[in-house]
Amino acid sequence: MHPLRHERPELLDQVACDFPDLKLIACHAGWPWVTEYCAVARRHPTVYLEFGALAPKYVAKAGTGWDALFGMMRNVLRDQVLYGSDWPMMSPARAIAEWREASSRRDRASCGGCESGREAARACGVLIRA
Repeated sequence: MHPLRHERPELLDQVACDFPDLKLIACHAGWPWVTEYCAVARRHPTVYLEFGALAPKYVAKAGTGWDALFGMMRNVLRDQVLYGSDWPMMSPARAIAEWREASSRRDRASCGGCESGREAARACGVLIRA
């Protein structure tokens, strides 16, 4: 374990400033500093916010701390959100189904590319051909 202060968004922001071509991923979308991590991702197109090992049906609920991100997932951050299932703890089919359900419950939420993997491919520099 390490002190929580080492997970502050301004530290990732500094790394992104010092290494502008480096692709960086904030686990759990930066919780509990989601709003600040959204700002970091908006400033740096190489910063991604990741949802892995989190059950979408709980994350998508209002008041869980991810509200700011859910307001931007469909638009300004749509290409910078990564989805994971944490298989074998949660199957990919379950994760996708829960993101779909969350998207239908919260008009602001979006599964975006969780089914196609386009954001993950972009983050890893992999070309996907249609």
